[in-house]
Amino acid sequence: MRSLRDQFILSHILPFVIILPLAGLLLLYLIEAQFVLGRASDNLEARAALIAEAVAQQPEILADQGAARRFIDKIAPLADGDVYLLDANGRVIAADPDLESPPDETLLDAAAQSPRTTQVSMTYGVAEQTGEAIAPVIDINEQLVGIVGVRESITGLAAAFGPLRRLILLIVLGGMALGALVGYWLAGRLAGPISETTAAVGRIAAGEPAAPLPVDGPRELRQLAESVNTLAARLRSLEEMRRRSFANIVHELGRPLGAVLAAVAVLRGSAGADPAVREELLAGVEKELTALEPLLDDMSQLHAEATGNIRLDRQPTALSAWLHEVVDPWREAATARGLNWIVEIPPDLPEVDIDPRRMGQVVGNLLSNAVKYTESGGIAVYATSTVTEAAVSVADTGPGIAAGDQPRVFDPFFRGETPRRTTEGLGVGLAIARSLAEAHGGRLSLESAPGRGSVFTLHLPV
Repeated sequence: MRSLRDQFILSHILPFVIILPLAGLLLLYLIEAQFVLGRASDNLEARAALIAEAVAQQPEILADQGAARRFIDKIAPLADGDVYLLDANGRVIAADPDLESPPDETLLDAAAQSPRTTQVSMTYGVAEQTGEAIAPVIDINEQLVGIVGVRESITGLAAAFGPLRRLILLIVLGGMALGALVGYWLAGRLAGPISETTAAVGRIAAGEPAAPLPVDGPRELRQLAESVNTLAARLRSLEEMRRRSFANIVHELGRPLGAVLAAVAVLRGSAGADPAVREELLAGVEKELTALEPLLDDMSQLHAEATGNIRLDRQPTALSAWLHEVVDPWREAATARGLNWIVEIPPDLPEVDIDPRRMGQVVGNLLSNAVKYTESGGIAVYATSTVTEAAVSVADTGPGIAAGDQPRVFDPFFRGETPRRTTEGLGVGLAIARSLAEAHGGRLSLESAPGRGSVFTLHLPV
């Protein structure tokens, strides 16, 4: 019973194995004990009372054993049972020859306590099924002068329930068999998808490709299949992103390192003796190495985000003045590409509690992407505020972002499939911007459509 399928089968069959036999026994008991035995008890009580009434009309019978014997011989065939007569003290006067045992002492004790009430006892065991009733004989003076007893074997009545027992047994066995088949089918229906899901998760864990699971069955199994499919797609995306990130890192590091190595080779040669050449090459080396600093900063920021060690030097900052300091240096980069430059920053923006350097990195990343991906048109920076929030938006007229890519543009190393986009950079700027915005209690939002440009908005709490 170690497999889930076996446990499912057992859990579906056990209720039928336990409940159906109990229900059958209870049904049989109710029919026999509550209905048939009740009617048999009533009939036996009525016969005993009727014989007692007959004896009361002939009280001399109780005084003569011979007369009592003849009365019993005469009445026994009509009574359909064994009849016996007792005096008022419970002693036997006469009894049917077929009476094998003396009167029930329990009944006699009950009669002594209630001398004017007919007492009935029913014995319904496996080996014996009998009924016995004793009725008081009351004379005209309302005095107890004797007792009439009637004992009847109800074995025939019990035997009459044989077909009913067999029918109930067949119904119980049929129900158990049907329950087992239904339980086996249901267990397979439940265990099959779970086994497929387990196998798919195992393939995913082993790094093997896993086909999408069919989404059907009960709601929980559908949700499980959808979750596994989403996980597999996410892992495939992350694996592809990992490969592209390595390619981007090799590209970003290989180009400046190649330039530096080429400069070193020249400096070691005869041309390196020329001061002008040496100065030019060293300046180029310095430029390339300086260009690597943002790359290292980005990687350091990603590491801090992954380890939860983002540290902020927050301070109250006048948003209007700070935005001008951050935005204005990008004007030259935009105009150098022939782009229109629009800045709308109200002078009365509220004060915000931020790390100016880190938040400047967020706005700088948004502006860098806008300049990088916009080939014509322009870039607009505008800010607004409410009682609870300040918003800084960077809009461009670039190629826009497809709807399917928008939820993922903030993932590290993600690059969309838009062919006009450049491959420059690692694709981590927006991921860093989002993590810094969230570390300040804010968020980044995006509105974009292919061919209509993009608007990134930084929301900061006031």
